[in-house]
Amino acid sequence: DQYRDRQQQQYRTQQQPQPGPSGDSGSREEQFPTLGAGHKGWKDRQHPVSNQGPGSSGQLVTSFSQMDISPSATTEGNGMEFKIPERKTTLSRFKKRIPIEVNHLLIMLNKTKKAIHYDCSFSPEKLSKKWLRQIMTIIQAKHYSNRFPAFDGKKNLYSSGDRSLFSGDELADTVELPRDGQDGMLAVQVTIKQVAIVDMSEVTRFLTNRMDLPQAALQVLDIVLRNPSSMRPVCVPVGRSFFTPPPRPDMTTSLGNGYELWYGFFQSAVLGWQPYLNVDVAHKGFPEAKPLTEVILEIKGRRIRGDKLPSPEILKQGLSGYEAEDFEKFIKGLRIKYEIPTVAGHRYFKVNGIKKDSCRKHSFTLNGKVTTVEEYFRREKKYTLKYPDLPCIHVGTPSKDICLPPELCMITPGQVVAKKLDKFQTSKMIKEAAKPPSDRKQRIMNAMRFANFNQDPCIQEFGITVKNDFTKVSAKVLDPPSLVYNKSEIKVKNGEWRAEKFISSNTLERWAVVSASPDIRKGDLRCIAEKIIGVGPNYGMNISEPLFIDEQHMNRLREKFQFYKQKEVQLAVVVVPERQSDAYNQTKILAELDVGLLTQCIRDVTVKRRLDNATIGNLILKINAKLNGTNHTFTENCSVAKLCKGVMLLGADVTHPSPDQKHIPSVAA
Repeated sequence: DQYRDRQQQQYRTQQQPQPGPSGDSGSREEQFPTLGAGHKGWKDRQHPVSNQGPGSSGQLVTSFSQMDISPSATTEGNGMEFKIPERKTTLSRFKKRIPIEVNHLLIMLNKTKKAIHYDCSFSPEKLSKKWLRQIMTIIQAKHYSNRFPAFDGKKNLYSSGDRSLFSGDELADTVELPRDGQDGMLAVQVTIKQVAIVDMSEVTRFLTNRMDLPQAALQVLDIVLRNPSSMRPVCVPVGRSFFTPPPRPDMTTSLGNGYELWYGFFQSAVLGWQPYLNVDVAHKGFPEAKPLTEVILEIKGRRIRGDKLPSPEILKQGLSGYEAEDFEKFIKGLRIKYEIPTVAGHRYFKVNGIKKDSCRKHSFTLNGKVTTVEEYFRREKKYTLKYPDLPCIHVGTPSKDICLPPELCMITPGQVVAKKLDKFQTSKMIKEAAKPPSDRKQRIMNAMRFANFNQDPCIQEFGITVKNDFTKVSAKVLDPPSLVYNKSEIKVKNGEWRAEKFISSNTLERWAVVSASPDIRKGDLRCIAEKIIGVGPNYGMNISEPLFIDEQHMNRLREKFQFYKQKEVQLAVVVVPERQSDAYNQTKILAELDVGLLTQCIRDVTVKRRLDNATIGNLILKINAKLNGTNHTFTENCSVAKLCKGVMLLGADVTHPSPDQKHIPSVAA
């Protein structure tokens, strides 16, 4: 700092101001005096002071502490001179600016100083977060009712200030809770120990000095802000999100195949220039609360491709091998409610899977006699099974043979599962989640009113306040680049434009159309070929009649691709089945990696439902690029073209496995 002050008082650049990159007067390169063996004393060297307009050396000196200084050799003796790097201009500085609102709510931490961290242990272990929160609520009311600590639902507890929740090194107690659907109480031993003191002022120091990120303090802040929603019984926490069930049955959105859509919100404390609470809407599929017989009917309905559920009479036929596989995949790991109409009470179990035998055939030993599940319920429970040919449900402890009839079991609501949605469910969720910004903002604000941060006693005790309004910032609007086709320039508007004739195209003379879908016939393939041939000239592309039009099973595609390769086919248009999830990957591996044949894939549902000129045009765009043609480019004077001069573009992505694939790593490429 002293060095900079002396420079500001005694030294100015000897160069005259030159026009800067944005029209300002100021030099593009400023040099400080040479510091070498033959240099004069600091006070002996005087330099004229130039006018300090915008971009002049006066402004340069004030920015000195924010810029890097690199030493370089000088011609004056053996000394060194230090150069201020030239300021780089950006094209975006000339663009239009608009005010926008972002989903970041300002967090004020003026009264937050310290927090005490406690470690909580429970016996028995492996209790659900819902039970643990009930236990900690009982402990709080019993031992420190005038304090409101924050609990993370696992084992971490935080209290505000430097005064402990209890006297002594630890707090130990036993809490009793009623068992779900069972007689008696569950006794849980609770032990709470103080382990550390967290300095919350580290957050403020980080914002001022930009030192190491205060992970411990940030974790406390995150857990405290999640406390209002996590302690509400109606909320289902999933990671950093909270979900609530549909308020009414008629407001339920079905995703199909046994799942329904729940809405919620995501929140996370982040440190930017200031501490913020990032809030956004969240969506997740939950298993529908319904009898297992309805789940089986849905599975059978998919097999017969009916729009409505089939008659329950079909359940008397039992399950086929494929149906049993789908049924077990869906219910394995779910929690079910078991209730007999003729017996009072109910119980809850976790599903381990299904048995190969039906209730009519599966037998076990009872009081020294062998009996079947069907006979047991008829004799012991006075209940006659309606569908004894359905498979038994294996529940409870895996080592025990506890088997239940599906007709007496129902899926409980609000279960968090880590299974990947299928493509139909994912498509439905995307459609439901795609909302305009105004609706999205309104849902976020509704979530904030539901959380009611500033009225929560835990947040108040920590001295935290969350602003109710979105943060307003200035954003830049970049003009969309214009596109050049063969003889025209196209303006892009709202991300859309009408394609013209390509800049350059190659003739498609030797090509083929082949279907690997059982739902597509040769007539459909001829229709594809005719449309491609007819639309091609609109883009300046000449396309001949295909050499081959074939139907082929997926298992024999390799032979067909090898045949096309021998006949010097340039490209094959392949219709892939939608229902076979890996059909596209298999096609690309067989054709382009193993055989060396270019392919253009199209889904069978697209051929059946949406084979219009726009779809064909998109196919031709891809085909021309694969044949080394040039579809379009940017105009020479657009900002994107200027940015790309002397630049190599690299693509990077990380592919994560689905939550249920725990043994598959993430792949970065």
